[in-house]
Amino acid sequence: MLDDDGRLLVGSSNGLVIFDPSLDKGTYYRPIMRFTSIKLFSQQVQWARFADSVSASGIPINLNLPYDRNHLTFEFSGVSLTSPASITYSYILEDFDEDWAPIANNSEAVYANIPPGTYTFKVRAGFGDELWKNPPISMLFTISPPFYRTNWFYLLCIAAALAIAYSYYTIRKANIQITAQKKEIEDQKDVIEDKNRELVDSISYASTIQSAILPSQEDWAKHLPDSFVLYRPKDIVSGDFYWLESRGDDVYFAAVDCTGHGVPGALMSIVGYNGLNQAVNEHRLTEPAVILNYLSMSVNESLRKTERDDYVRDGMDLALCKLNRRKMKLEFAGAFNPLLVVRDGRIDLIKGERIAIGSKEVMKGAFTNHTIDLQGGDCLYIFSDGYADQFGGSRGKKMKTALMRKKILEFHHLPMKEQLLKLEDHLRQWQGDLSQVDDICVIGVRV
Repeated sequence: MLDDDGRLLVGSSNGLVIFDPSLDKGTYYRPIMRFTSIKLFSQQVQWARFADSVSASGIPINLNLPYDRNHLTFEFSGVSLTSPASITYSYILEDFDEDWAPIANNSEAVYANIPPGTYTFKVRAGFGDELWKNPPISMLFTISPPFYRTNWFYLLCIAAALAIAYSYYTIRKANIQITAQKKEIEDQKDVIEDKNRELVDSISYASTIQSAILPSQEDWAKHLPDSFVLYRPKDIVSGDFYWLESRGDDVYFAAVDCTGHGVPGALMSIVGYNGLNQAVNEHRLTEPAVILNYLSMSVNESLRKTERDDYVRDGMDLALCKLNRRKMKLEFAGAFNPLLVVRDGRIDLIKGERIAIGSKEVMKGAFTNHTIDLQGGDCLYIFSDGYADQFGGSRGKKMKTALMRKKILEFHHLPMKEQLLKLEDHLRQWQGDLSQVDDICVIGVRV
């Protein structure tokens, strides 16, 4: 029988049995849990390319996603035949959530912007607080970091930083060395410039001294009024020089080419100048050939050449003339260098001996004295080899003596000053942009 409280009263041999239905909880069966779906950006995807394998129900196993695919929806379900509508859930994404989600009957969990890392998603199902008694189901997955947040990239950056630091150190060290070397070079350059300045100043002063020994324009105009001198040193000082002396009615003049040019040639020119003056003024020698013989011996003595010395061709080539206008006579002797005489449109070449002044082969009487009868209007030319040896023209070759003689013959009818200008202009056009190769000395005299 039932009492007023709905309890069932049953008599037995052991007494009265009372059954209260409100206190009967029944047998407890925990729900069966499973994942029903995993979505990416709320969309179903083929997980095979992101997971090691995929279960029969389409759930990925060991899911590994790139950093930019980090929006996941987990759908799950608990199965209970006794009271399916009363099932509740709680879940957590370890290393992302701080605690389990509140108990609710919602059967999905959404996670957006999951940072790179390895995570375990867990979910429990049950009836109310009893779900904490039930073990969770879980799913492990990984969000891979971008390449610039990987260990190998960090190592690469460290290696690059070390390489940059080493390069910076090496370059800085090299720059310091280069700066030091540059300073040393600049210091040496300053020293060299100072020495060069001193040397140039000394050579310039030597040029002043050399110019002082050359005949003055007044003396030249006095003794050879209708004449010209084309004189162009290659360097500051010259190995070529021109010489003039007079005794009575006789005028001596010469074009001299000393060995070399520049300072060595200039030193030889002093020796030659003194030797010619001594021959004419001190020893009273009058014939050009005899003067050349004396000059050669004087050069040998000045340079202390002996039979035992190793032969060095330190000397000079020259053309020496003695002009007597009253007698209309010209005497000439040459060491390699010739004399040109132009008369009535015809040019005569009187060659010098093929022996240089200062050569050991010079013996007494080695030079020939040539005597020439002159006529009014005759033009005389003596010169060093510098003019004819100049490179230039359309093919950059030497001018040679033949072309020089042709130009002299072409210009000889002009006044001497105009001849000088013509010869200078021809030399300038021939040379063009090329450098001057030797000292130049050309003397022209009209009788």
